[in-house]
Amino acid sequence: MKFSVIIVVYWVVGVQDASQGLLVVERKGWGGRVPWSELERWSGGRGGRASVCGTPCVCVVQSDGQLLVDCSMAQTSADVASSFTSPPPMLADYRNATVRLVLMSSELLGLDDHSFNNLSFTHIHVKYNHALARLAEKAFWSSRATLRVLDLRNNNITMFPLINLKVFQQLQFISLDDNGLSEVPAGVSELPAVLHLSISNNRLHTLHQFALTSLPSLQFLDLHSNRLEYLPPQLALLSALRSLMLWGNPITTLPQGSFHGLRSLEYVDLSYTNVIEVGISSMETPTSAPWFLSFRHTPITKLSETAFHNGSLPSWVDLRETGLQSLDQAFFQPLLQHMAQQNIVHNDWGKPQLWIHNEELACDCSIKWLVTNTTLLNHVSGRCNDKNINMRFLDPDYFNIFCF
Repeated sequence: MKFSVIIVVYWVVGVQDASQGLLVVERKGWGGRVPWSELERWSGGRGGRASVCGTPCVCVVQSDGQLLVDCSMAQTSADVASSFTSPPPMLADYRNATVRLVLMSSELLGLDDHSFNNLSFTHIHVKYNHALARLAEKAFWSSRATLRVLDLRNNNITMFPLINLKVFQQLQFISLDDNGLSEVPAGVSELPAVLHLSISNNRLHTLHQFALTSLPSLQFLDLHSNRLEYLPPQLALLSALRSLMLWGNPITTLPQGSFHGLRSLEYVDLSYTNVIEVGISSMETPTSAPWFLSFRHTPITKLSETAFHNGSLPSWVDLRETGLQSLDQAFFQPLLQHMAQQNIVHNDWGKPQLWIHNEELACDCSIKWLVTNTTLLNHVSGRCNDKNINMRFLDPDYFNIFCF
């Protein structure tokens, strides 16, 4: 049986009817001119069609009552400003509502001060604009009392925008991923409501000594894939921090007390760094939550038995592809005993576990303490280089007979 499908395509062009003062819609291919009222213009038109708030921006009231402002067709900052020189009076109805700005995949080179007149946004998504390199300090000034989400991913920003971020006291989410930033200024501080801060995949080599201070609510910090060579000391002050992403930085050392103030910590990723040694108290944290620690694909060769000192031991540890040649009993036995006592199963990581599979790791008599303890061995997942078998399948009788 054959089916024939006929697809009718038409497009809508908006023009201004001077005689009526209404936005007129021409349906090319269907013929006729149907005027839009002011209400339809701002409510998405008839049947949910897009409405125009002033060329080149488009404004649509979505089904959930949120106002969407899309300026992705703008070519210059002046184009954006021209859309809001005389904003319709209906904007007053959205002063206390959710108003989203979307500016994506445009040809914009920058945004000037007060580009949006007095229109304030709760959410700003200016991203994937590969030529956008400049944001004036007051580009979003009208949103300083309302802005909650600032998403500036995948642009070409090299100087930290909006240096005086602290005026945006309602900010909860900030993303500057995939830009060309080289430093984080002092102005990225004193933001009481910020929960999420992400500046990954940039060129960061330093953080100002006052950056990331006074962020009492920050729970998620992502600085991965940058050029940081040391752990910023102010990280220890982020008492609400739950997740810390530092992988892909050329960090070589972990100073003593680096995490001593992280009372809420649940996840630390230091994989693909240049850390060689985990020293005394370098991983000490007072967190009461079960937490995950990754040093995967690092040149680590030494783990201090007091690395966690009097702090909380992690429930999941990833040491795959490191430089470890043996499993030091003084370090690993207390860690595995802690794991064995945990009656938890994580959705992603499963039961508490140590992952270790290294080319240099030898399964010799030095790990008899582990192989002959089934309880601890059940929390280890990995292989030895010389036997190429799962460590859980090693024969304890062999180690009892040949290891003294």
